[in-house]
Amino acid sequence: MKVAVIGAGMQAEAICFDLVKQEDVDEILLVDLDAAKIDGIVSRIGGTKIVPLVVNASCQYPFVDELKAFGPAAVLSAAPYHLNLFLMAAALEVPCHFCDLGGSNDVLEKQKEFSHWAEKYEVSVISATGLAPGLPGHIIADALVDFDSVDEVHVRVGGVPAEKGGLLDYSLVFSAEGLFNEMGGHARVLRAGVPATEEALTGVEHLFFPDVGHMEAFVTTGALSTLPESFAGQIQELDYKTIRYPGHAKFFITAKRLGLMSLDPIEVDDADVQPRKVFEAVAGKALDTNAPDLILMKTTVKGIMGGKVANRIYQMVVRPADGLSAMARATAFPASIVLLMLARGEVSMTGFAPLEKSIEPKKFMEELAARGIQIEVIDLPG
Repeated sequence: MKVAVIGAGMQAEAICFDLVKQEDVDEILLVDLDAAKIDGIVSRIGGTKIVPLVVNASCQYPFVDELKAFGPAAVLSAAPYHLNLFLMAAALEVPCHFCDLGGSNDVLEKQKEFSHWAEKYEVSVISATGLAPGLPGHIIADALVDFDSVDEVHVRVGGVPAEKGGLLDYSLVFSAEGLFNEMGGHARVLRAGVPATEEALTGVEHLFFPDVGHMEAFVTTGALSTLPESFAGQIQELDYKTIRYPGHAKFFITAKRLGLMSLDPIEVDDADVQPRKVFEAVAGKALDTNAPDLILMKTTVKGIMGGKVANRIYQMVVRPADGLSAMARATAFPASIVLLMLARGEVSMTGFAPLEKSIEPKKFMEELAARGIQIEVIDLPG
């Protein structure tokens, strides 16, 4: 079985780390414009399964020709989110299954428009397969198997340094573009069973994790992906907030009020510049990187189980292991599992296939646990 991974960043390395261990994976096409990044992953992971391809994946040719010649069963994009629409189209040229890490509601809406092409070729397109977006869909699908009905789901997820310290008490564990994207715009939610939007950087709340301490959580964009539309009328309240050390939200709220989060061009010394792009480029270089990190997740579900009011908590703490950051493991392993399920023919839904409707949740949880990421499920009295 052949699969392809586009991008050679932190997530791609963790994805390849998992893929090379799979006995039924014969070759992994790893694509990036930067040969040094590919070589670094190959040397660190080892083995002979990774096939390097140095090419600009944002250009239709020769990338599409190379992809078709390789003939993967499925493609996973670990590239910046703005490339996902083109990369999906490239996979349909093969044709083969496609999945990505998501992160942009605008790109997601455009991907849906290609659903009929995927159906024509009898392949699946699954967007947003990582940590968030991604994992919340698996959790809700799992809850719906056990609950008679679900009324409320409140998802809280975040990646933070294992210890406070450094600039913003934060370490950059994915692209600065992705970080700034989730801090802007509006988040999709469900209110009274109806899809709605809430502004990013609002709704700051406080929560506590044993062995970690007091944290804050606030609205960010993109993390629920297709969930509000999938469960409209079925779940009354659904929302997502990102977990950080206290004070993180205040910094970005201040930056937003100063205009630094805007993509609207302004004139500076006779040149038009986008404030957010400048802020992104400067902050991306200044923020700490590669600090030991933690992934924290606490999702509460309220509904009816066995005819009685029930409350369930899904919680998870992920730490670095095998030379991979906690964020890389928690993002890449779920995506790798989805890629493998697609390539193995374990997804029956074709066209644009929302993760929460196309992936069997119990099997996914088992696969995740087999990779050392355990989600604790706690059922509480109603």
